[in-house]
Amino acid sequence: MKIIKANNFKDAEIGAISGIVPNSLHEKYIVITPDRYSLNLEKNIFDILKVDSLFNVSVMGISRFAKKMLSSTEKQSVSALGTLILVRLAIIRVQSKLKCFKDINFGLCEEIKNTISLLKSAGISCEEGFNVSSQGLKAKLEDIFTIYREYENLLEGRLDSAGLLNELELKLDEIDLKDTIVLFVGFDSLTKQGMSILSKICDTAKDVWISIVEPFFQPNSYVYERDLFNKVRALNKEVSVLEIPCSLTGENKHILENLFAFKTSVMETNKVKLYSAPNVEGEVLMLARKIKRLIVSGYRYKDISVAVAGLQPYEPFIERLFDKFGFSYYIDDSKPLIDLFPIKFILNVLNLFLYDFKKEDLISYILSPFSEVENKDEKINYII
Repeated sequence: MKIIKANNFKDAEIGAISGIVPNSLHEKYIVITPDRYSLNLEKNIFDILKVDSLFNVSVMGISRFAKKMLSSTEKQSVSALGTLILVRLAIIRVQSKLKCFKDINFGLCEEIKNTISLLKSAGISCEEGFNVSSQGLKAKLEDIFTIYREYENLLEGRLDSAGLLNELELKLDEIDLKDTIVLFVGFDSLTKQGMSILSKICDTAKDVWISIVEPFFQPNSYVYERDLFNKVRALNKEVSVLEIPCSLTGENKHILENLFAFKTSVMETNKVKLYSAPNVEGEVLMLARKIKRLIVSGYRYKDISVAVAGLQPYEPFIERLFDKFGFSYYIDDSKPLIDLFPIKFILNVLNLFLYDFKKEDLISYILSPFSEVENKDEKINYII
């Protein structure tokens, strides 16, 4: 499996699609993308590969992929529009039993359809029970499951989109994809069922490529889903990671990095930069981003040292975030900053001015390994 990482969808998409060999006689490619994006991606593929025609690349949503892979099955499938009609018919049939959802309109039918699809994707059947303390929520759930049961009766064994994915998950082991490279492009997350399908495709396909957006360097990175990379790594497949540099410039790059961003305040001189973070976690996250940039710029981990005011409040965040960034690090025993020689030297210099060059402070300054005073014994004798 190959993971293509970038800090924006455009570069992640280009990185994945650029690996396709157009019109190869030896390799077929199936590009799976969210349904709403499939037409745009088809157009982008021609632009990225700079070709006028392709015979070895197919672009489709995961439901269409399931339908194509299960074309030989005897079970009939129901389209998205057909599913919506069945949900409306189910609501009409059980309307007298409903306590909350009595108004039959398109918006309600669409929401109930999506809810049923999520329940089926999560493996929750229409016969399962539930226990909630809120009476209002309980009434709504009872209505949903009443509609769900009637909807299942109306399906009469046919496969809706969730049913197609269930069938695909069961029969993927029998599907021949040994000459096919499967690409997952444009997803910011996958359900548990989606991850199971991805895992099985890895076992049957020639290779699997997946594009992932992880903008850790940006102050607005909190708006992106971050669990997809960890979920993919947790599949325990052999993985290679390709990081794509950001190609955006000018206004596009500014929008990418600053939209919905909560930036920390910064003060800088030639050698000192001061940052203000809202809490310890934000401070360590900001630090991790800076270290990542240094590593990408060519520094080595041994070139970087981090000092904190107290190890106890910082250590849990350092371990969690540094592990997430993949850093190689070592946490030393806690030691007060005041006991470090460089800090003692700085305080010594300040004391010289604060206390009008007291004899003890002068001698301490001269004896410090950081002072560049020549003939130290002679100077000390003169002072005494």
